[in-house]
Amino acid sequence: MNRIALVAVAVTLGVAILIIGLSIYLDNTPSPSAKPIINVTVTSFNLNGYYNPVGVVWIDMFNLTYTNNGATDVDNITITFTTNSTFEISREIDVFEPAPNQNNTIRSFAMGEQYSLGNIKADETKEFVGGIWNYLGDSSKVHGFAFTAALKSNDTFLDQATIMIPPLV
Repeated sequence: MNRIALVAVAVTLGVAILIIGLSIYLDNTPSPSAKPIINVTVTSFNLNGYYNPVGVVWIDMFNLTYTNNGATDVDNITITFTTNSTFEISREIDVFEPAPNQNNTIRSFAMGEQYSLGNIKADETKEFVGGIWNYLGDSSKVHGFAFTAALKSNDTFLDQATIMIPPLV
């Protein structure tokens, strides 16, 4: 075999090995645009009575449970509460410690404002214990209307749930 033929075979083998190696590398490298599937859902949302800390004030208590059904942890989860009440009033949501200290308030925030829940690990379930703050005639302005909780992560919608607050009788 002459020298030109040997060089041509060597170059062809080198290019083939380079193409095969590059192909294997690209197939095994995750795409930077590939995002993990996020599957956080509200598993329960219900009213559970009321709490009366002072004579003319009472709080409609509720629990919301959410679960990460995905394979990856989810960070920066926020919750926002809204109502379809036609009355324009400033409404606060209280955040309470879970049982057995559920009457201990952690923080209050305005309805419609995002509240940070932090993160949730894969296959983990968490509970949010809260209450709608009412003054003496305010309860009638919320009762009989829908109350909605929406979960987001980094401004990506995750899930929402709605309950009806029964009218006063």
